[in-house]
Amino acid sequence: MLEPAEQPAQVNAISTTTATRLGFPRRHLRVAWLAPSLARGWRWQAVFREFTKLFPETVVFTNIWPGFTPGFERSFKVRRLRGTKVLNIGSNETGSARTLTWVSPLAVWQLLRFRPEVILTNGFHACTLYALLVKMILRVRVILLWQGVSSETGGGKGSLRLAYRRLIARFLDLVATNTQDSVEYLERLVRTPPSKILHFTGEVADIETLRRTEHDRTAFRQLTRPVFLFVGTPTRGKGVDKLLEAYRRLLQCGMGPSSLAIVGDGPESADLRQFARDLRIDKRIRWEGFVPYEALGAYYANCDVLVLPSLEDTWGVVVQEAMAFGKAVLCSRYAGVREVVEHGINGFIFDARNPEELADYMAQFIREPDLIEKCGMASREISERHTPEVVAHRLACALAKALAC
Repeated sequence: MLEPAEQPAQVNAISTTTATRLGFPRRHLRVAWLAPSLARGWRWQAVFREFTKLFPETVVFTNIWPGFTPGFERSFKVRRLRGTKVLNIGSNETGSARTLTWVSPLAVWQLLRFRPEVILTNGFHACTLYALLVKMILRVRVILLWQGVSSETGGGKGSLRLAYRRLIARFLDLVATNTQDSVEYLERLVRTPPSKILHFTGEVADIETLRRTEHDRTAFRQLTRPVFLFVGTPTRGKGVDKLLEAYRRLLQCGMGPSSLAIVGDGPESADLRQFARDLRIDKRIRWEGFVPYEALGAYYANCDVLVLPSLEDTWGVVVQEAMAFGKAVLCSRYAGVREVVEHGINGFIFDARNPEELADYMAQFIREPDLIEKCGMASREISERHTPEVVAHRLACALAKALAC
């Protein structure tokens, strides 16, 4: 059986027929994909589609569902959970909200009616508790697909959250996670046996999804090159204020022409725009506001360098999305997605709490325009290792391992 983290190239080339010979689970396996909320589930839809090609009897169970991205209708099945509530329980040191998701126990009945053989769940939440209850009744396998750990997810020594995670982890068959940080956290603090942990990139970009819809980007195209791009919810937790400070330093140093574009909207947008005015750099910034996910491809295609300045981020898939479009990237060291960035090869990893360091890397791209193309080519090559098809087959390997336990 192929190990998911060891054979990405071979996994990508496996057909469904070949996969069966290699010990993959049978196609008619009943799989429940369980997530209390997929409010931002656009990025998962390509993986759902590819996974369902391998296992047609897959059903995604969720309560908060944004609808199908154009082109994905009927490519996988969705059933709505009842009675889900997201409760705000405060904020962390960077201002990011801490939430608790509560799901009605009716979810157990919905799962029992479906009678899955494997349940994939996406966090240490109530749905995973329900999945483990179903496991006790039906003897199904439960695999946790965990994005990763950061200060925003909490769970340090002595916390109730850590105690809860230890309890949950005892009964899981496998945990698959994106980052080495979370592997170490699971082993050292959650006390999960290494044999139960799989480390591979499970959240990836799909270039076709990102350009399903055309979008008016005339003004974006007219920006002065090079164009540095931020995509996401503009907040201080995402480091946008640090990005603005870095850009001011860049302009104060008298570097050549450039532009900064910010795509996304949120409750802190007005404050950050005022901050840009206070810094006297607002005329050099293009605030695009909200853009539908399926139209983001136009912005990735027309930028030069993607910047992710997060002060904390369990992952940060926007970096992979830019890489899929062949773009150079600047990635915060506090984002889990830094693991797919090769420092000095397809971009740079920087300390997002240090605007001067970020400004220096931005200046390097301005001074060496050929570096933008060189890093972009490397990004495209790296992104080809991380596709929805690869993730689907790696998950098939995880199912095979869990079923063999």
